[in-house]
Amino acid sequence: MLNRLCGLAVRHSLRDREVRGSIPGRVKPRTSKSVLAPDPPSVWHYGFSANSGRPGVRIIRKKIRRRRRRGGGGGGGEKEEEEKKKKKRRRRRRRRRKENEEEEEEEEEEEEEEEEEEEEEGEEEEVAVIINNTTEKKTTKQQHSVC
Repeated sequence: MLNRLCGLAVRHSLRDREVRGSIPGRVKPRTSKSVLAPDPPSVWHYGFSANSGRPGVRIIRKKIRRRRRRGGGGGGGEKEEEEKKKKKRRRRRRRRRKENEEEEEEEEEEEEEEEEEEEEEGEEEEVAVIINNTTEKKTTKQQHSVC
């Protein structure tokens, strides 16, 4: 009974430490294939060889997700196509925003120029000129021409 327990403990320590040999001073425990196999078959399917060391679970999951996304083999992955569409939409939105901003800036510049021109024209003072008891508003240039 005690030997069996020791064998189990050694077997688990072998798996945890990735040791694939006998421990000095002990008889090599009988190990089943499941203990020595680095990963379950579902992982082998995604391109890991049976005798490569145990890759981290995170890495495995990451690679499996990537495979699903890209759709290994003939058919294209579902998620990848959706992601491409989303990226295209984002790019279009950014372009539209930039174009709109540029147009607004151009319009503002044009308005400012028009206002400046109006101000220059508006600098001619309006002066009330009394001719024959009727008040008429005329600009300074007109007033000079009348006089």
